[in-house]
Amino acid sequence: MQETVDAFMAFLAPDSRQKAFVALHAGIPSGLVLLIDNDLESHAHLAPWLASLYVAPPFRSKGIGKQLIAAAENAARNQGHPELYLYTDKPDYYRAAGWEHHEALAGENAGMAILNRVL
Repeated sequence: MQETVDAFMAFLAPDSRQKAFVALHAGIPSGLVLLIDNDLESHAHLAPWLASLYVAPPFRSKGIGKQLIAAAENAARNQGHPELYLYTDKPDYYRAAGWEHHEALAGENAGMAILNRVL
């Protein structure tokens, strides 16, 4: 538990490029997304990454995921990044939000795809 807390504390530093966004619905935490430097060691040349998008089941289909994605996109844009990346096995969700196919993954990540979004 302490390792998780310590890891998230780094996202709170004002000068950190990595960010955590938490959605609140009626004051209750309902979702999370991260903006991180690297999400795949094999693709360290791509940065930054949208990662760990999660919306709790009772809050799904309310637009919270799209709002979290937009927050991460805006933060990356404000940092001067021209593109943002993610990898997923559910690319249709992100394509509906304007993301494009970048690369199909193989090996241990077979079935996953890297998507990107021009900011």
